[in-house]
Amino acid sequence: MTNFLLVALIAIAAYYWFRRPTPVKPKIAAPESLRKTRYGELIGFKDRNGLLCWQGIPFAAPPINELRWKAPRPPAPWQGVREALAPGNKPVQVGSATGGFKKADYGKPAGSEDCLYLNIWAPEKSTKKLPVMVWIYGGGNAAGAADLPAYNIPYFAAGGDVVVVTFNYRLGILGWFYHSALAASADNPEDASGNFGTLDCVQALRWVKENIAVFGGDPNNVTVFGESAGGINTLSMLLVPQARGLFHKAIAQSAITTCYSLDEAQNYSDDAIAGHEHSSKEIISLLLQQQELVISPTAARVLQNSMDDAAIREFLFGLSAEELLTPFNKVVMGMYQSPRPIADGAVFPTCSWHEAFSDPALHNAVPLMIGANRDEFKLFLAGDADDYVDMRFGIIPTPKDSVRYQRDGRYLSDLWRASAVDEIAQRLVAHKQAAVYAYRFDWDDWPRLPFMNLPELVGAGHGVEIMFMFGIVGERPWLRFLLGRRRFKEMQALGEAMRQYWIAFASSGEPNAKQQNDAQLTQWTAWPQPEQTTENTLLLLDSPLESSSHMVRDILSIADIRQNLLADPAISADPEELRRMYARLFIYGIQGRYWDTLHYPGLEQYQVDGAERYLAVACRPALIP
Repeated sequence: MTNFLLVALIAIAAYYWFRRPTPVKPKIAAPESLRKTRYGELIGFKDRNGLLCWQGIPFAAPPINELRWKAPRPPAPWQGVREALAPGNKPVQVGSATGGFKKADYGKPAGSEDCLYLNIWAPEKSTKKLPVMVWIYGGGNAAGAADLPAYNIPYFAAGGDVVVVTFNYRLGILGWFYHSALAASADNPEDASGNFGTLDCVQALRWVKENIAVFGGDPNNVTVFGESAGGINTLSMLLVPQARGLFHKAIAQSAITTCYSLDEAQNYSDDAIAGHEHSSKEIISLLLQQQELVISPTAARVLQNSMDDAAIREFLFGLSAEELLTPFNKVVMGMYQSPRPIADGAVFPTCSWHEAFSDPALHNAVPLMIGANRDEFKLFLAGDADDYVDMRFGIIPTPKDSVRYQRDGRYLSDLWRASAVDEIAQRLVAHKQAAVYAYRFDWDDWPRLPFMNLPELVGAGHGVEIMFMFGIVGERPWLRFLLGRRRFKEMQALGEAMRQYWIAFASSGEPNAKQQNDAQLTQWTAWPQPEQTTENTLLLLDSPLESSSHMVRDILSIADIRQNLLADPAISADPEELRRMYARLFIYGIQGRYWDTLHYPGLEQYQVDGAERYLAVACRPALIP
């Protein structure tokens, strides 16, 4: 087989796995799936792996009309038997592969405001109540859906003695949007919070607690897990008081810890306390112009400032969901920037997430599995044709400077892990309330392709672990012809090991409790107490060819990364390069703002006078994945 044929076949396989929407096939209701929930009777179907499945179950009232920008309300009961044979509507977003839309819908408003539906997979028969795993999808909290083909729930759940739930939640401007005019008409603090997508997650967990027993699940053994934005929302459940008692364990994969103040969520970007470039006031000004009510940004601000709360509400509620998306002209794979989550004081604490995890009163102490991929940020560098890659033949990214690409990828990925894994673990274990299990996903054994060095370009990049835990290899034996017999076998083994760790943790709060098929898996130990200075801290997940999975002691802190950057001779020798990287990491970084002039005096001008230049040129904020 030639290399060119190999490339073509892998490209076709990737297209069908990641991009093609799930084909709609008629499903036949299975009489044995009849269940009676608190809201009415449901009937589902039997899936290809012999699991019973129910799809498109409403877990909240449709958040439309007067319930737009309100906390979710319980669903209305129904009469008779409701067929649960197909997923519910996808949330409103800009159509893309990230949301599982057809190519004809890419770049256009897609989805529905009536989107709060969940799906359940469960064994047909069980002699005991099973642990429940509730999956939260990723997509930057601006794109995505629960029914993507990449989330191969039947494979993950089959034979695992577990009930799995997935659900949709509101995204982007409909999921996170704070304005004092909306808060003024709120019925409760949650309505006023602006964190509607977060509260959708809480409502899904509330529905699970009330109803999952009739599907064979244990309402007192619920694990919430998610990746990327799903990891953010998983960590959110540890922080919002409304979620306490609704779940008992959490698995956060490749999360981030950035939150936004009410001022950032609402203020104009040039106010004394600057708002986000897509704050609610900035968005309203753009909408006023796009509705042709004014002809300039200045006129839009004057008009908005003259409008009272009732007029602003009337204007916003008079717009369709499609019109609300029009201000966002920087959209990549369906994702765009806007403030989320919002530190409102009722749903999220007003302090940073790191401070909240340092205070036992501000977080939900449950066993936590948390981790990141070794090369998280490389995926985003590979899409940066301005600064980091050239597009060979117009479609194949190639690093402009391999040394710089690897160096910056390392710093940005290390900061990701330090902020979203190690700093959190260190804070949580100090309270001695619940165990923390940390991992780093290291697999980068990509096939060697002509014109594209995937180990260098992507490595163990953001989202790569998804194809392992959800079985892209496990259910596709024909891939051995593309990947090679050795690589295929090792990928199968790594994917199965991850599935066993995840399900064991969901079952008992300890990832080694149940290992199937006599698998000899590395013993995964919890993150040690601060005084245990020689104990291992995290599990490296990898295939045997590379280094195999094993425990190591490796702790990254934000302070250490800052010090390493300032001492790096390849960077510190060039003041402009040092300012660029310092700003990208610690001022405008994807993981939050760690600005401290005591560590590097002289950068004040780059935070204030030079902010616009760095935002536009060297430090464009990356999309939240």
